[in-house]
Amino acid sequence: MSKHNDSQGVNRISDYYVYVYKDLKGQIQYAGYGKKLDRPTSRNRSDSMIEFLSKGKYMLEVAGPYGSKEIAISVETALISLLHPPLNNIKAPGPTRLQFRPLGIPEKFAERLSEPRLTEHDFTTINQGKACPLLFVFISDKNFEGEDARPGYPLDKPLSDADILARMERWWQIGRYIETWKMNPQQSPKTLIALTGPRAHRIIIGAVAIDQKGWSSSQPEQNKLYRIPTLATSNLDAHGLRGRILSPNISIKFGAITTQFFVMLGCDGRTIGGQQ
Repeated sequence: MSKHNDSQGVNRISDYYVYVYKDLKGQIQYAGYGKKLDRPTSRNRSDSMIEFLSKGKYMLEVAGPYGSKEIAISVETALISLLHPPLNNIKAPGPTRLQFRPLGIPEKFAERLSEPRLTEHDFTTINQGKACPLLFVFISDKNFEGEDARPGYPLDKPLSDADILARMERWWQIGRYIETWKMNPQQSPKTLIALTGPRAHRIIIGAVAIDQKGWSSSQPEQNKLYRIPTLATSNLDAHGLRGRILSPNISIKFGAITTQFFVMLGCDGRTIGGQQ
């Protein structure tokens, strides 16, 4: 690596810098990194960047020096993924783990995180009430071991959609309701909704239609746990619910034992199961 003299005249190895161009309103228009401080003024620019610079209406700010290229790229990646500067015509260059991203859901559902939080009324009026009764299941970040082993759902490293669906469907202690649902499938839940996260940020990670006729063949698996029959789909966004957040005041509450890992919400807004 090359050397240069710092402000005190001492030779040192060139470090890496991160710089941003701002417009005169203070909005970041471009973010980048370089090994030398002359990188921000390089002529190797896109046409849109050259046009922006030619107007002379900008401010240039720099951060660093950072001790390595990897650190500088990490900072640059975080900035670009968070701010999406208009003159950066590529996505954040670093790996996904260094980027700001929606917590627990795919990026295409990110805007839903800011939508109004859902209440019992919101759920019971979906599609004019045709989605209820609803069956909510809670999936923590805990991995279960043993013969009924199953993965948890870490918000920072979400499961694949196929794994989410498999996790939604299986290992629920709903045996007390099975015979009733076999005899009267029309009274069974119509929609399966999987939740995760702390109560203050309880997020929907998947929603699918339940195959009400499928209860007829339901049999207990290990430890008297049952699989919830669902209609074949690869779409976990039934009724546009994926990525929505529940109101912290909603009556859907879960407990710490397997009989409390699910809650049913009737069309009348009343809940069955969960933490009473």
